[in-house]
Amino acid sequence: MNSLGILRSLMHQLLLCDEVLFYHTEEAFRKNSKESLDSFYSLLPVFLTCLAKTEAAYVIMDGLDELNDTTLSDLFGGFQMWLDACPDARVRLLITSRWSERIECGLTQAVHWTKRKDNRILSLKWRPGELTYRIPTFRSKSLISDYVTTGIQSLASLKAAQNAGLGVIRRICDAADGHWLYARFLLEDSKRQPTLARLKERLETLPKGLTELYSQILNDSEHSFDGEDLHFARTIYSWVCLARVPKPMTVQDIGVLLSLKPGSTSINQDAIPLDA
Repeated sequence: MNSLGILRSLMHQLLLCDEVLFYHTEEAFRKNSKESLDSFYSLLPVFLTCLAKTEAAYVIMDGLDELNDTTLSDLFGGFQMWLDACPDARVRLLITSRWSERIECGLTQAVHWTKRKDNRILSLKWRPGELTYRIPTFRSKSLISDYVTTGIQSLASLKAAQNAGLGVIRRICDAADGHWLYARFLLEDSKRQPTLARLKERLETLPKGLTELYSQILNDSEHSFDGEDLHFARTIYSWVCLARVPKPMTVQDIGVLLSLKPGSTSINQDAIPLDA
């Protein structure tokens, strides 16, 4: 997605949150609606007007590390204007992204530029290390271990078998390997097992990795879907699995992405976007 598409999405979500904001944008769109809709920097002032008029909002942006340099440059330029337009911290920008030197340098320049331009932003204190909060793998595993331990200790089937409980905790944490979603799924699945024997049996057949996990979730929940809901569920699970592939997608990957059933390589022509 390019910078204009991102800004349009943010604008749409902001207007849905507060209908009153429509009145503040009406005049701007009436003057030059075509330019406002077709240009990032023409639409940006309208977006900033909405931000300035809103009582409070969190704007969450994810996956900036996947954007190209041009899109990032536009967004960082927008951040500079954003900080200037909303200096009282009523609006918070939350970026959830893998660490990237491009992102850190871009945000550093945006904050420093705004400080020099407008003294009202001097209350915004930035120091290296406060820009992002990164959780290293060992810390993630530690947090997951605490979470799983608390959940397992509450199971009635394990209260009389402390050593067995420790074994279950280790098994789940090892299988999760730092993935919070995987650990949560296994914990919830463990809570559904009526006895210790059934729980141990279940732990012997754990899905390997997120791909098998999503396939298992889908297979277990297929009975609750029908028609288009089932198709959309299958497609979304495939997207999530393929999003973790650390390389450009191959023809086979795309085939799986567009297939009707996960794991199949037969392309579903109906799933191909019309503008592809």
